[in-house]
Amino acid sequence: MNAHTPVTLRPIPVVPHDGLTDAEVRDLVQVIIEAHVPAAVPKVPAAVSASYRAYDATTRWVIAYEDERRSPGSIPYVRLADLRDRMQDAHQEHADELAIEAVGDVGWGRYLVSGKGGLDLRQDGVLDPLLTIPRGLSVESVQELVRAFDAGFAQGRSDGRASLQADLRVLLGAAEAVF
Repeated sequence: MNAHTPVTLRPIPVVPHDGLTDAEVRDLVQVIIEAHVPAAVPKVPAAVSASYRAYDATTRWVIAYEDERRSPGSIPYVRLADLRDRMQDAHQEHADELAIEAVGDVGWGRYLVSGKGGLDLRQDGVLDPLLTIPRGLSVESVQELVRAFDAGFAQGRSDGRASLQADLRVLLGAAEAVF
């Protein structure tokens, strides 16, 4: 259909109802609806979802890269650089999700998420991370950092985050680095 050839509307044919009243039809349809069991949607682990996103980002970058190799100048450098950055970010997020999965539950309504500077320890309902843990640490190191953070809070130290991160910087040999 377009503006030059309008469509003539035809009436909808009457659905056979075998003499049932609207209330009877409604009751029959309601029984069918109640008997239907919706299919359960499986919960996909975050690491699996992140791997799909990393694969998708890699595929997009490879396609653009191959197109650029076949026809130099066809894709702006900025576009290639953007696709490459997105690919690297997706792979970093996947690595973070695998690390978070390995660490497991940290308890007390807190959870680890992939952050800009590393793994962010967050509390339910709080926007800012409680603690940022650098990437590349072993599972045991991450668990120990969370325990040390908990111990600081248990002693009533309001500056537990800052002092723990300062100690961590010294231990890692990056005194001026900000995590």
